[in-house]
Amino acid sequence: SYTGVTKAGLAAMIHRLYMDLYASAEEIGMMAVKSHDHAVGCKHAQYPFKMSIERAMSSPMEADPIHSMECSGIGDGAAAIVLVPADKTGVEVVGTAISTDYTSIAQRPDPLEMKAIKTAANKAYNMAGIKPKDVSLAEVQDDFTINGVLGIEGLGLAKTGEGAKLVSSPEVDKDGKIPVNTFGGLKARGNPLGATGIYQLGEIALQLRGDAGAHQVNDAEIGVAQNMGGMASICAVNILRRVGQ
Repeated sequence: SYTGVTKAGLAAMIHRLYMDLYASAEEIGMMAVKSHDHAVGCKHAQYPFKMSIERAMSSPMEADPIHSMECSGIGDGAAAIVLVPADKTGVEVVGTAISTDYTSIAQRPDPLEMKAIKTAANKAYNMAGIKPKDVSLAEVQDDFTINGVLGIEGLGLAKTGEGAKLVSSPEVDKDGKIPVNTFGGLKARGNPLGATGIYQLGEIALQLRGDAGAHQVNDAEIGVAQNMGGMASICAVNILRRVGQ
């Protein structure tokens, strides 16, 4: 039955639980700060400017404890991809999977385990014949900072409860060990809803072809994209690889 809860309200419940168990508000908020860092200079970004953690934490509450500057702005946008033989583009799709979970987070054994992300990721990794450690860069759905953090954990790029600490470290920076949301993610590049998942694939393809300009990641070979509906009641994970790797 309809409860009246909003997506921001659901994210706030999960955000609060994660804070109680694993990380500070500032550590989770760094997800937004890093996305804004990466959006600087991106011509297709909606918010191509830096943002400090102080600004994020002092912005109005969207749904306590989530601040407005920890939420993506919905904007207009469009994206398209063209599938051609891999030898013509230099990038191949090596893994793709989709998975579902309970729509209600109250029905899940652990609300902080976004099982649909984890299941889809494992299927895609198996299809590609790789492990999370082989990934060069990732695009995760950071419509709320906590969703970005849990997306990183669901992809196996950080252990349970350690996603926020990873986001707070230089490892997710453009020149880090595992760059995340290199054009700004949903938070800073923008969130044109139905086009968002295709944006992610296009941005990874640019990276793997070496066409990402100032956003280019060094030695980008494999990229993973995670996009979901609701609070991960459904999730798609796609893995792209540079041809010849």
